[in-house]
Formats: sequence, structure tokens, C-alpha cells
Amino acid sequence: MDSYIYWIKYFIVVNGKQHSSQLGDVEIERFLIHLVADRQVAQSTQAIAI
Repeated sequence: MDSYIYWIKYFIVVNGKQHSSQLGDVEIERFLIHLVADRQVAQSTQAIAI
């Protein structure tokens, strides 16, 4: 459970601390690209973040 909370918080922080109701598909895609390109996370880590 803690890992899911971490990823939710990280998603919000990466997107400029906007309220989650203001975040949509574009921000999700940008976040996933950030994980792969900048953080170079494994595919399993990306799956948890999704």
C-alpha cells in the first residue's frame, strides 16, 4: 500500500503539485515518459506506478 501512496504523491509533485482533478491523460503520459527517460525505471516499476 505504501508504494502506491508514494507513486500518487510523486505523480502530483512531478506535475507541479496540481490538484489531481486537474490532471488527465496528457499528464499521465508525461509522467510515464519521465519515469522511463529520466529515472530509467524498470518495466515492473512502471507497472506499479501506473
